[in-house]
Amino acid sequence: MAIEEYSAVDQKVSAAAGSIIVNHLSSKLYGDVDLGDFQLRFEPEAVHPDGTASATVRDLRGLIQLNGTLVIAPAQSLATLTGTIKERGEPPAELRQALNNLVQMRGRDRQGQIPVDLEFAL
Repeated sequence: MAIEEYSAVDQKVSAAAGSIIVNHLSSKLYGDVDLGDFQLRFEPEAVHPDGTASATVRDLRGLIQLNGTLVIAPAQSLATLTGTIKERGEPPAELRQALNNLVQMRGRDRQGQIPVDLEFAL
């Protein structure tokens, strides 16, 4: 499935429906290794009265197990990801160090997942 609808008016999300799949996500921060495939899905109740929109985020495969919610706030030029992350297999040293840093701040839950609450500039 693809994004069926997404629109914003006056820095407020007015419609969001469908999903985006990102394949073979990589980052120079982690040695350009393939981190996996991820899905961002806007459910029918995704748009909020305050002009923000929420999407579920999950991994489909790869080195990173990720489950969470992404809140997009165009008026503030921010997006916030709240959820859990966990490595699969043996990640490269750079990624392992970043996850170890998160563990130092947040710890792991009973399933070994690390709680995350990350904010991004849009």
